[in-house]
Amino acid sequence: YDNVIDGFCSGRIFLAPLFEGIGQQNKILEAMAIGIPVVTTPDVAKALGMEHGNQLLVADTAKSFSDCIHQFLTDKDFTIGMMDRARRFVSLNYEWHAVCQPLIKLIQGSKD
Repeated sequence: YDNVIDGFCSGRIFLAPLFEGIGQQNKILEAMAIGIPVVTTPDVAKALGMEHGNQLLVADTAKSFSDCIHQFLTDKDFTIGMMDRARRFVSLNYEWHAVCQPLIKLIQGSKD
């Protein structure tokens, strides 16, 4: 693939079975921002401030990952709703404007 987005768009679900380590959360946010439903582990969901069944699905065993995949593949309305909520969440909480707001306020406050 020429870029990460092409790779994401070639699949229907983004699986992130991350049980340790950091730095992969950005890939999850990128997938959500372009409308790919996500299944990840409880620690990752918590670190991102997301809830199972709201912005993504959470799994911690092979069986629970399989169940989540099955739900996304068989329940179109559920999947579309999840994708919409995830995109909205990423937009409100992780776009540059939202992330930089506290820093801007701090800098502006220090000029007073």
